[in-house]
Amino acid sequence: DGLSNADQSYIGTVISWNLFNGFSDKKQYEAVRYRTLSAQTTLNDYKNRVKTELENAFLTLSALQSKLLSAEMGLKAQKEYYKLTKGRFENQLASADELSRAIADLSTARTKVSVLKSQIFIQRATIGLMAGLERFKTLFIN
Repeated sequence: DGLSNADQSYIGTVISWNLFNGFSDKKQYEAVRYRTLSAQTTLNDYKNRVKTELENAFLTLSALQSKLLSAEMGLKAQKEYYKLTKGRFENQLASADELSRAIADLSTARTKVSVLKSQIFIQRATIGLMAGLERFKTLFIN
């Protein structure tokens, strides 16, 4: 333009520093801390649910085993009653109807024992799967 020196050069820099950012750094830190606490709480909740499910599975297994013991005692009683009824029938002291009811009750008792044994097997398999696939394999495949 004729007024400025052509050999003269200028370099310009602008530095901007926000002295007050509305506590955004503090808010970001708190947000990260709350996300971390939320993740920890979720993990603890998951662990507690798994623990509760395992405890319930073992309690169910224990209850099934108690029912099986009771059913086996009932089966033993039904066998004795069947033998008694059969002997009475052979000596013509009991009717065929009484003998057939004794046979039916004996079959019912045997069925109950078989059902409980299968439920116990299923519950053990469930617990094995809850423990992990490798544990399940060692319990049931080998």
